Amino acid sequence: MGLYRLSLVLVILLDLLVHVMCVGEANSTCSLAAAKSPHLRLKKYLFCDYDVTVRPVIHNKNATNISIHFDPLRIDFVSTSVKHKLCFWKKSFCNLFLLFDHVRRRWMNRVHSFFTLGIHGSSWMDEFLTWNPKDFDGINETRVESAKIWTPDLALYNSADMTETQIGIPSVPCILVNDGQLVCIAPVKYVTHCTTDFTYWPYDEQTCNIRLSSWNHHALDINIDYNKSTIEMGYYKTNNEWDVRAFILKEHVKYYDCCPETFWSTIVPTFILRRHPSMVHTIFITPAFVFTFITLTVLYLDARSNERVLLAMLNFVCHVLIISVLHWVLPHNGPNGSPHLCKNFN
Repeated sequence: MGLYRLSLVLVILLDLLVHVMCVGEANSTCSLAAAKSPHLRLKKYLFCDYDVTVRPVIHNKNATNISIHFDPLRIDFVSTSVKHKLCFWKKSFCNLFLLFDHVRRRWMNRVHSFFTLGIHGSSWMDEFLTWNPKDFDGINETRVESAKIWTPDLALYNSADMTETQIGIPSVPCILVNDGQLVCIAPVKYVTHCTTDFTYWPYDEQTCNIRLSSWNHHALDINIDYNKSTIEMGYYKTNNEWDVRAFILKEHVKYYDCCPETFWSTIVPTFILRRHPSMVHTIFITPAFVFTFITLTVLYLDARSNERVLLAMLNFVCHVLIISVLHWVLPHNGPNGSPHLCKNFN
């Protein structure tokens, strides 16, 4: 019995010795930078016991306020067919669709997406990454990799490209100020679903938006500060087909039945696009007026004249040709019905 107690005591003492050695080694690693450069000492001081999985607040009931700044560089309204989605998953389908391209164009649905390239900036306070500049030779800001710090799990909720996960901030250098303020600026590509209405094509307007919110935290943990979030179009490059008539920033707050005491905050940059109809006007609108004039001329001519028959046949053939071309060009309008231009030719 005495040997057993002695063995137990030795095991406990050995475990304590190993623990003390590990702690001492960690502390010595953090203190090795004492004689090195101020920036290296600062990094060791900040990240010695930092955990990227812990939300950076001292009091857990305090929310982390995120402000978003978005600068669109290029905006486009694109139409992608189901073929491209099938080709991504099964390349063997591509050849089949190419062989039956004519049939494919008749039955295949098209998905309209809002394509945005821009600069996404996020700013928040990290209460764990603060320091006194006097202790580090007056350094009041530094650069840190976003992969080495806690970042908000902002997600694109209306994404139209499910081939890649758009959650969080890409790995980019972020600016860290001594009071704990972080600013991360990253290039982004957003492809989102857009509710369309082509009733007045080619003079149509489309309203598209980008919905950004936290993927795993409600607004009591991560709150997107709408009042400090902005959109600027100073670096925007104009599009040859679409003109940005207006852009606004909206905030949506949603409550769920499961959690009535909490809510989710969503920031929604919204863009109103108007199509440039110049080329379509030349190809379709001008012939529409010409065909209308020909139709009135046919009605004016004598019913027994050969000129009227020939002109009526020519008018009919031209209508058939223009409608067949419209069949390939006109976008699907779903429950909104046929575009007015198509009804005019009919």
